[in-house]
Amino acid sequence: MDKPIKKLTSFKKLPKAADPATPQLPPELSIPGLMKPGTVLTETEQEGLKKLGIVQDTSKIPANIAEKISEVMATEPTMAVPNKPLSIPEPVDFENLPEEKKKDIISFIKDAADFKKTVAQKQAEEKPINPNLFKEPEVIDDLYTKKKEEPPPPPTTPEKQADYSGLESQDTLVVCPHCGWDTRNREMIEITEDDKLHFVQSILGAIRFKKSYDLFGGALKVTFRALSTAESDMAYKQLIVDAQDDIQTKVLSDSSFYWRTLMAYRSVMAIERIESEKNILEIPEISEIEVDPKSYNKPNTKLFALFDDLVEQIMPTEALRHAITHIFVEFQSLCDKLQAMAEAKDFWKAVK
Repeated sequence: MDKPIKKLTSFKKLPKAADPATPQLPPELSIPGLMKPGTVLTETEQEGLKKLGIVQDTSKIPANIAEKISEVMATEPTMAVPNKPLSIPEPVDFENLPEEKKKDIISFIKDAADFKKTVAQKQAEEKPINPNLFKEPEVIDDLYTKKKEEPPPPPTTPEKQADYSGLESQDTLVVCPHCGWDTRNREMIEITEDDKLHFVQSILGAIRFKKSYDLFGGALKVTFRALSTAESDMAYKQLIVDAQDDIQTKVLSDSSFYWRTLMAYRSVMAIERIESEKNILEIPEISEIEVDPKSYNKPNTKLFALFDDLVEQIMPTEALRHAITHIFVEFQSLCDKLQAMAEAKDFWKAVK
């Protein structure tokens, strides 16, 4: 049974649906003395309707409902607002106060003075805090750097002096326990004879160089294609526009961020096909994908309008995005190395 194939050819958005029509009742059919159907009531009107006992059937609301609501709201108690400013009484001489008022003031002042003396006496009776209760803070001078210890000298024996690499022996670690890489292999990117043959055919035939990679034990197969000149320029141009926008908005990031963004732009345009056990996803060249012209403004490129949608369709999860981006870096390194080997004298002999 053939797998279903999904091809991303367009990201145009459907036109916005028109708003539903509001039912209108002709004036000649309206009932005299009642409001028109579909009348929208405000919160104040709703509150007035509750007072009048009309809360459900709006078709039976009388035409003079506003006057009745005003009458009901006018009967509601309102908060009294003073219409005169607050008046401050004039100061009175202490000698002119009644004798009882003088006694109260003198008693209040005396009680306040006695209370102050009582508080001061209690504070004097309390035991002082032992200064040795808390340890003095230790000052650490982190500006002083100790002299770096020099590494031990290499072995002086002739058999170890020739191939000393910091280990007891070069054969101590042969295969990495994490990724399985053979440490004796000095070539990070392995180029096969088929790679050389297909690369030469793509150059002579003016077509794109392609290669497929298996991920997750063969459960996912990703095919990359080399970028065209226009696509490569588009990625760099969009990166420059992004950086200029970041400068204007004062959110400029570091160089590593823009490097990851550039690789993300290039990887999205380089993916041609993703095949899983259930279906196949084909991604045409970015020039063949339809997009709304108004979805991006100059100097932004077409990549700006398609990037988020492509990422959502191709790499919906973070784990899948990291896996595909990592294998794209390997594909890009392979292309760069094949280009660098173009002037090698034995390059053509390898393909014959």
